[in-house]
Amino acid sequence: MLKGILVFLIPIVLIGLVLTAIRATIMAFRDDTDGFLVEYGINSLDISAIL
Repeated sequence: MLKGILVFLIPIVLIGLVLTAIRATIMAFRDDTDGFLVEYGINSLDISAIL
């Protein structure tokens, strides 16, 4: 039972993480850092420095 639940939930969580990463990247390149990027202490300058 537990394994079935995990098999069902893990792909959903992974898809959510991928979509969040894509959204963060798009927002960073648009320099639209309001919202959750600021909330997590990330801004476009930090991302540019990393890249």
